[in-house]
Amino acid sequence: DGKDSLQTARLGLTFSLLQTNPLSASLYAQWDGWSGLLDRNGVSYGIVADSYPFKPASLHFRGGFQSFENYSIGEAEIRAGMLSGPWEFSGGWRFWTLIDAGGNKSNTWSGPFASAARYF
Repeated sequence: DGKDSLQTARLGLTFSLLQTNPLSASLYAQWDGWSGLLDRNGVSYGIVADSYPFKPASLHFRGGFQSFENYSIGEAEIRAGMLSGPWEFSGGWRFWTLIDAGGNKSNTWSGPFASAARYF
């Protein structure tokens, strides 16, 4: 029925701060929509650092916040991957901390994830 899972979609912009070889950094701002167990709309913002220290390795860090009406989620993500042509296959660890409107941390979640990306 689609109510026992949580889906999210984000749409936004990335602003480059630094582009060097092998490190680049950028800021992001995005609309953030949740559906399923929770139906919420908010914004996400933060910083991303990407490094390609040697072929075919990749390293990534993402840190920021997802802000909704009465709470926000602090998020951090570390990821390592391998490039293969236009594809990148990676895995990492994601940390989320729930923060209420008063600034109190009420819960944390963390865990592994895997991803695949295709660059055009």
